[in-house]
Amino acid sequence: LQPSKMSQFGKRANSGATFSSLAVGKAGAADAMAPRGDGVATYKKPLDREGRGQIQSLLKGPGPDARFMFDTQESRQKLVEERMQRLVDLLEKDFGIVASNSVYNIANEPVVVVGRVCNDSAAGRINEASILIEGTAAHSQGMKVRLDTSKLKSLTLFPGQVVAVEGINPSGHCITALSVLTGIPQQKPKLASLAEKGGSGAEQRSRKIALASGPFTVSDDFSFEPLKALVETASKDSLDLLVLCGPFVDKDHPLVRKGEMDITFEDVFKHCCDTFARLPPATRVVLVPSVRDVHHDPVFPQPAFRAQRLGIDSHQPAPLCVSNPAMVACKGLSIGATSHDILKHLSATELHRQAPAGTGPAATGQTLDRMSRLALHLLQQRTFYPLSPQAPGTCLDSKLALETGALFMPATPDVLVLPSDLNPFAKEVVVAPTMHAREGHESVFAKSKCAEALAGGSCVCINPGRLAKASTGGTFSTLVLSQEGQLEKVDITRI
Repeated sequence: LQPSKMSQFGKRANSGATFSSLAVGKAGAADAMAPRGDGVATYKKPLDREGRGQIQSLLKGPGPDARFMFDTQESRQKLVEERMQRLVDLLEKDFGIVASNSVYNIANEPVVVVGRVCNDSAAGRINEASILIEGTAAHSQGMKVRLDTSKLKSLTLFPGQVVAVEGINPSGHCITALSVLTGIPQQKPKLASLAEKGGSGAEQRSRKIALASGPFTVSDDFSFEPLKALVETASKDSLDLLVLCGPFVDKDHPLVRKGEMDITFEDVFKHCCDTFARLPPATRVVLVPSVRDVHHDPVFPQPAFRAQRLGIDSHQPAPLCVSNPAMVACKGLSIGATSHDILKHLSATELHRQAPAGTGPAATGQTLDRMSRLALHLLQQRTFYPLSPQAPGTCLDSKLALETGALFMPATPDVLVLPSDLNPFAKEVVVAPTMHAREGHESVFAKSKCAEALAGGSCVCINPGRLAKASTGGTFSTLVLSQEGQLEKVDITRI
């Protein structure tokens, strides 16, 4: 638990330097989207009871006694079916589009089908010659047909993505796509801002929230030097909230892998939490677990840390433990987070084709860079893990996900935290559906104005990076909020 003499953390360069910065526009995190009838965050559980419920959980995750490792093939199929049926119901009820057509019915006129994107090969990356679409069990008996996307100007697909396809199927075994709708995001939760709550003069001040992701200690020891440096920075800046995503006791740490630990993993985690005693009483800490945490249940969705059993409930102030994934609300700002590296998983499987230069806009919505596009997939699919089949080490339990609904986003958050091994970033992404269509074709989705239904809102997507990288420090992110509780700026800083 003491710093190693070989540790390079104390010799790190550029400590405190700004890695990147993002100024958030007025139409960003604070503006609610157009009201729609497809549901908002109705679950609200106070996390800080002594703080008069200023921090709330908006997502009901698995309980501390949740049973897992009872997954079946039937539950896996039901989870996929649930995602497809939700899109069918949304298109038919809200936009009047008949989407309950079978993928294998012969259709010489354009029809709309909803299905899951699949790869016809178990190995290898998906390409345009290997795209299959699997229909719903209710309307297509779960059958798959080939999807021809050659007529589309642009394309963005990945295995497991639930899409609506407008096309023809002359033979019954191949759909020629005329347009593809890649999902419709949720609306934002309706939360009272500080101004609406009528806060006192002491409350009407600029606020700061820090986001960081594990590992929180260097690879030479378990002294948690990077975490202590973060706590010191949080104390100087008088942070209101500190959101930490695991792993805290990483199963891939060299000392854990070699079995050279002379204390229990629980004691290491308790030593990690002892660091929070240095924080001011007004700074609250939210802990999001990871499947890489060797002292916790390796399942996704993942229950919150058992604070009482781990002996961290007596800390003052006590850390607030939430599930993985999680969505919390603080001071009128909603934050969604998962410790899974979904960005890296999507990056390795995504198929993306841009429109040829000079042919006009490729698809509806804004032009996105790669990181923004990957983050937007989660919002459009309304789930924290849309990829199927899952990447190795995901530990997805479909039965548990169905019972709790913890994988589905109850609403579009103001801030989406996606820790990843990829380069840290902060992007303001306009939250809207994306349609890819054949040039000159007026899509049925455009006629029903699916793309305009959610116009005007945005989500700030952040990869804060890893706080510790091997034997040296990494990065973390700081959110600056105005007196009214509106997100104004995001900084990514070297620890």
